[in-house]
Amino acid sequence: MRKLARDTMTARGRIEATLRGELPDRVPVFDLIQHVPLIERITGGKVSTGNSLELLCRTIGECLDITRGIAQVGEAKKPVVGVLSALPVMRSLSPNPAQLYPS
Repeated sequence: MRKLARDTMTARGRIEATLRGELPDRVPVFDLIQHVPLIERITGGKVSTGNSLELLCRTIGECLDITRGIAQVGEAKKPVVGVLSALPVMRSLSPNPAQLYPS
């Protein structure tokens, strides 16, 4: 993570201190970054299938102390449409409570 004026520890030192139960210089920043416009804004590059992992790693290095995992970011995806129309199908797949708990 880019060093802030008040930082006296590295990101690694901050995480290790926290895990030991010690007080770090500030709260460690943890998140997942998968938002393509944010990655492009931070890095100044255009995300493509060839460079998305590199740009994601640069963004994580700039913004976070720790992250759960890194996965290649795809190009902008189409939004999922028709989630509500799937509810009747989901209900038909749900078990009938009377079948689960017979009297």
